[in-house]
Amino acid sequence: MAHQEVERIGIYQAKSQLSRLIADVLRGREITITHHGKDVVKLVPVEGPSESVAERMIARRRAAGEGLDGRLAEYKSEGRL
Repeated sequence: MAHQEVERIGIYQAKSQLSRLIADVLRGREITITHHGKDVVKLVPVEGPSESVAERMIARRRAAGEGLDGRLAEYKSEGRL
């Protein structure tokens, strides 16, 4: 796996781009938030990249004997989960 450069972003800019930053982190990107040029926070996913929240939801529904509702199945087929 190639080394990926860490994105550094100032705290005030990060505030306005938080949704994008979270999405990038969930896709495996490393992001560090800075304050006055110094690294202060590293954004990391709570769960490991091997299993997404959606995958855990689907597994729980299947284990409970429930199928996927149309929307979940559609999202999964589109690659959105």
